[in-house]
Amino acid sequence: MKNSKYFILAWFAILLIFNPCVSFGAILGDYNGDGVVNFKDVIILYAYYLSKPTTDPIAIKAQANEVYKLDVGNVVLIPNDNTDDLNGDGKFDFNDVIFLYTSYQAADTDKFNGPQLNALAKEIYSPIKGEIQNFPGLPISSGSAKIIIGPITPN
Repeated sequence: MKNSKYFILAWFAILLIFNPCVSFGAILGDYNGDGVVNFKDVIILYAYYLSKPTTDPIAIKAQANEVYKLDVGNVVLIPNDNTDDLNGDGKFDFNDVIFLYTSYQAADTDKFNGPQLNALAKEIYSPIKGEIQNFPGLPISSGSAKIIIGPITPN
């Protein structure tokens, strides 16, 4: 019986090492890890867009706090050109930031569906390209997202 407890702990450790996205419940668009996709996450994604190609969470947080002028929290999920390609056009660009913003705006309304989000994105940013393919708020199931464990704060 004692050995089964260690066996379970060993399997849990293996899951954490080889599949951090699923194990830690990463949510598409939740960059500060507070469990919701909100305006702070939009600002973090915009900061990533402005500071590309950096993937340094401290630099992204500094840029986000410069844009927002308030603390957006620690960046625990690094935005990523593959995972955060919300319109599925094969690249991460300003269009994807707009789709995250419209998803945030439409959350908890009857507009949180593809056609309504696309129309709202067009209202906000008329030159928008593509249509939303990947919806923020859903679990990230691939191992393509880089997750940082623990608080990240500038010195």
